[in-house]
Amino acid sequence: MRLKLCVLFSIQGVLCLNFNNHGYEDLLVTISPDIPVDSAEAIINNLQTWIKAGSETLYKSSRGWAYIRSVRILIPSAWTNINATEVESLVFQDGDIQVNIKSGVYGNTPYTLQTGDCGEEGEYIQISDEFIKDYDSMENMFGPAGQVFVHEWAKYRYGVFDEFGYPGDEKYPMFYFKTEWTMQGQVNKITPNFCTNVELVDYELKDWTTEGECQIDQMTGLPNNNCFPVLGQGNGIRSSIMAIPYLIGNDQFCDDTENLYHQDDIPTKHNDLCKGKSTFTVIKEHEDFNGYLNNTTIEGRETKFEILRARAGSNFVMVLDVSGSMMQEFPRLTRLIQSSKRWLEYDLEDGVSLGITKFSTTASIVADMTMVNTGSRPTLAGLLDGLVAGGGTCLGAGLKKGLEVLKTGGVEKGGVMIFLTDGVFDCNGPDRTTIAEAIPLITVQEVRVITIAFSNMADNDIINLAKETDGKAFFVPDNSGPEVINTAMQGSLTYQPSVPSNKVDIIVFEETKKNTHSILAEFIIDETIGKNVSIQIDFSDNPGVDITFNDTTDQFDTDTGVFELSFDELSQGVYNISITSRNTNNIGYASLRITAKARSNTVPIMTNCWTSVGNNIADMASNTKIAVNARVLQGTNPVIGAKVTAYIEREDSDIPLEISLLDSGSNPDNVANDGVYARYFANFDQTTADNKRYSLKCQVEGTDDSQINQGFIVTRQGETTRSLPSQPSEGNPICCGSNTVRDDSILTPTGNFRRSSAGGSIEVKNGNQANYPPGEVSNLKASQGKDNVYQILQFTSAGARLDYGTADEFRIYYSKNKTDVLQTNTIMDSLDYLTASQVLDPNALKTVEGGTDVVIILLDDVLEPEQQYFFRLVTLVRNGNMEAWSNIASIYNYQEQPSLPEEDGLKPGAIVGMVLGSIFTVFVVAGAIFLYIRRDN
Repeated sequence: MRLKLCVLFSIQGVLCLNFNNHGYEDLLVTISPDIPVDSAEAIINNLQTWIKAGSETLYKSSRGWAYIRSVRILIPSAWTNINATEVESLVFQDGDIQVNIKSGVYGNTPYTLQTGDCGEEGEYIQISDEFIKDYDSMENMFGPAGQVFVHEWAKYRYGVFDEFGYPGDEKYPMFYFKTEWTMQGQVNKITPNFCTNVELVDYELKDWTTEGECQIDQMTGLPNNNCFPVLGQGNGIRSSIMAIPYLIGNDQFCDDTENLYHQDDIPTKHNDLCKGKSTFTVIKEHEDFNGYLNNTTIEGRETKFEILRARAGSNFVMVLDVSGSMMQEFPRLTRLIQSSKRWLEYDLEDGVSLGITKFSTTASIVADMTMVNTGSRPTLAGLLDGLVAGGGTCLGAGLKKGLEVLKTGGVEKGGVMIFLTDGVFDCNGPDRTTIAEAIPLITVQEVRVITIAFSNMADNDIINLAKETDGKAFFVPDNSGPEVINTAMQGSLTYQPSVPSNKVDIIVFEETKKNTHSILAEFIIDETIGKNVSIQIDFSDNPGVDITFNDTTDQFDTDTGVFELSFDELSQGVYNISITSRNTNNIGYASLRITAKARSNTVPIMTNCWTSVGNNIADMASNTKIAVNARVLQGTNPVIGAKVTAYIEREDSDIPLEISLLDSGSNPDNVANDGVYARYFANFDQTTADNKRYSLKCQVEGTDDSQINQGFIVTRQGETTRSLPSQPSEGNPICCGSNTVRDDSILTPTGNFRRSSAGGSIEVKNGNQANYPPGEVSNLKASQGKDNVYQILQFTSAGARLDYGTADEFRIYYSKNKTDVLQTNTIMDSLDYLTASQVLDPNALKTVEGGTDVVIILLDDVLEPEQQYFFRLVTLVRNGNMEAWSNIASIYNYQEQPSLPEEDGLKPGAIVGMVLGSIFTVFVVAGAIFLYIRRDN
């Protein structure tokens, strides 16, 4: 969930997408530096046309309540031929809407990255350059431009979801069985999965790959993955825009009225995640709709645009705590000096400007703004060596001095401040300004602040300082090595102008060893990287070591310092580096960091890491959930099947907590195999109400199973795309509901690789009040086994606290009537649940640790033939009498393979009422099938 939408930039203060007097202001659109300049004018002009159309449609869809008032478009710094206002500290990743290269999975369709729950705002909207630069083709393929915009805007801003099915999706299918009860009993009709206010009547079933008749999937009995209902204009549909955005005039959200009726019982993604609420009900719960009045009239709905370009040079100021506590219990000042010098020497590029201030009882200037180059680096490093600890902690005075250095150095607006401190406010000096009092001064001057807190004792306002200035917060435990603080320092470089992907320094290895005599490290240069390789080893308490790489040994004797090897290029392969003490003394700390750039124009595998709380304090008094997310991509294509681990450093332990992140589609992960890996962080200190800080890093490793997901369906031109078109084609199938992978997905092995990314700090308060329930199973699926002899249930297990630990029990209830499993307050009293005598392996009904995949095979006499069944799982924890209910899965237990009905005499689309009888998509586990067949024999 994206909790912070404000950005500081050098024009008018804080750039924040906000809603004011019915208008959205300061919507930020950013364009990737990977996009060439040759289409710049078309992209910029068409963006404005698209957003204007979207604003007018939003006005209609919101029933007169909202429109887009102002937009700023950030172009790449290399687009120098475009007239634009230069700004500082804005980057591509800041965009609410991001224009990027085409995705293999989503193709040229706009899509919204949603990692949160119902009603929670998305991360961003992404569109491709091809989508926007060819505007006429876009409208022909995707429908009215304004409706396409609102379809994504509603997901991004209001946290609603798609209201249509996806071909081949087991959880949100393109077609489903609509159960009706007649005098003869249960009748199941195949029905297109669209939430519309009236029944679809004008459509035909079409195979988008052959442009011929649809075929029945022999395993499911439903129309196969390539079948799609092509809609005509004779349906009289007014809603929902979240179901069919490409249908002209379908510009309304569904609600709870008869005219815009919401179907709350069909298997759409929105119904599942929003518990059956209509989209407009969810939208009206958003704070933008406080005081909502229907059919409001707004005159003068003009949308204004401004073109921005990132300024080439960057400005930094370091604000360093030299109070007495920095050298009392722990040598924090020594660590601060070491990391600052390393950052100055190895991370800052020539041409940026740097100022340095210090503070204790008073604040003073160490260095005015200075251009960093070969000549100035030693001088600045020497000034850092001269820092001495002593005195109080006048935090606000230090912040104000940093602002002064920027301004007197000619930086009237903008810049990045790096604020390092270990203490709470303890000031008896002449300037007793607090952090809270300094924040308005910083925002007026439009400075982004990177906060680096040593220990849990640092001021509680420090994370709010990062939040209010749209910076980043980091935490450095006293028992950690150089890696943690170095990573925090490098976080400030995020706000330099964005560069193309092949010019980004990729962290391929990062590890710290403590109190050891020797170190042997292995790192991988994979096929996507290998240029400008840098090997850095940061030592503390170095007894003198031999460092061997590529059969060459170097000696390094500096007690506290950095050893570096640089290579213009290394070939693909596995490399080893050894570090050995030359005497009997152990190495105190050695942090090894290896970076490389892409080979030529190759797109590298990259990762980033974040939490759902962002720069907010997670207050357990309200049971705030903390989801840890890592995204792994090659360009815009997801990397799936990787081993992704979150490492969480804490103050009271040398050993970080480890969380294996999953891309399984189970909470808190919304979509399986989309390259976003997630788990909850629930194992924080629950013994105290005090604020506790944690430092997050994510590490990704390629495995034998890791692959690049390039989408599915190869077009005649050899391209792969996905979209939501009015008439799908080979190049435009539909993606993605609960899983981005289908049987015909194009998956290429990644080979071995390794990546690392910092995730910032996590701050928790009132941990002793945490009372998490068990997790919700969100990927329960039901399918037929071989020859329809048995049925399979699959899911990822929940934990005792969210997805952590092991619950006491789970039960799977089932019924032939979907209404029975909708009402969770009556299920346990009225329905049967599966028992050991009904399944092949009774052990499959026993609880396992959260995050474990579970497969249950039903015996062949459990379900009646020719009947549809609905399943729902409950996870139980007896301590506290807590429970959590899963999504609903369904299966049609057919005995005879159905076929498509004849269409003689029927209008296209009349097939909708005919009985086919079927089940949802099958995924059979080979080992389980073998066991069943062996038992049967």
